[in-house]
Amino acid sequence: MLSVIDTGNITSLCLALDRLGADYVITRDRSRVERSSAVIFPGQGRAGSTMSMLNEQGLTDVLRTWTKPYLGICLGMQLLGDFSEEDNVATLSVFPGVTTRFASTLITPHMGWNPVRLEQSSPLTAGIADQTSFYYVHSFYLDEPGCQVIGTTAYGQPFPAIVRHQNFHGVQFHPEKSGPAGIQLLMNFVSLC
Repeated sequence: MLSVIDTGNITSLCLALDRLGADYVITRDRSRVERSSAVIFPGQGRAGSTMSMLNEQGLTDVLRTWTKPYLGICLGMQLLGDFSEEDNVATLSVFPGVTTRFASTLITPHMGWNPVRLEQSSPLTAGIADQTSFYYVHSFYLDEPGCQVIGTTAYGQPFPAIVRHQNFHGVQFHPEKSGPAGIQLLMNFVSLC
């Protein structure tokens, strides 16, 4: 069974997983997560309050040392680095990286459809064409992460759209709101589980 970390307001993600027939549970319970075959960390919330929740629930070390498939969406991807400028908080340190705010000259949040340039192949992007557009809502991005950058996009500057480090996968966009390509990406992840 797949665990979806309960960060609140994850209806769209759950509807997408239902559409795929995925076997999942929404939880913050450490023992339930530990028994899971995979984790999806949704893209809702702020870095500081989300890290506080993970610490309170005993999930920080569980996720930091996770060895099964992991998909981080938006915030769930950003927390994989060392530090977030959103709330100036230490994050999971799965790989080196700092989550940085977009330049003040840009309107934030960056919201809308952007194409992803695929830089490397990945099981997560199987069946998805280069330059396919996905839906974004964010004010922060992972700046030069110490992991594989599978895909990039740009808003004022290039930034990672899809990353991978061992069993950890992250996407800055919201696949559950990205139409058929987003469903394909979620299906690819579910198949890894």
